[in-house]
Amino acid sequence: MRIPAATLAAVLIFGATGAAAQTEDWRLLAQDGPVDVAVDVASFSGPPDRRTVRSAMVSREEDDPFAYLIVDVVIDCTARTISAEAMSARDVGGAVLRQQDLPPETAPVNEADGTAATARAACEGAEISQTRFESAPAFAAWAMARRSG
Repeated sequence: MRIPAATLAAVLIFGATGAAAQTEDWRLLAQDGPVDVAVDVASFSGPPDRRTVRSAMVSREEDDPFAYLIVDVVIDCTARTISAEAMSARDVGGAVLRQQDLPPETAPVNEADGTAATARAACEGAEISQTRFESAPAFAAWAMARRSG
């Protein structure tokens, strides 16, 4: 999956591929633009000034070779910046097809790309969405059905 730089900024805030949380609480974050994005609010962790989060992204492109991506993200709550640490490409069932660490890059959170909403949720406890999914594969299946339907 190729992610344009502008989309990567939005992606940076949405994910973590580390150990799975005991309980997942996936919430729809964005459903327009080139990707659909959900955030696992149960994955929020770290000290109040530096939070990590897991997200899932499904490309709107029909020819994408991966069902979805999981991205590990760090939010600097004080500086209001985000950075992606790692990414994994998954199949429909959630099996890892490819994973990699990402080079350190930070970007400011912003309203236009949706990263500010995730930063508010991770750093301030703000609510994201009431649209819930039991898992990342469930979100991916929903997004892929929406894409093809």
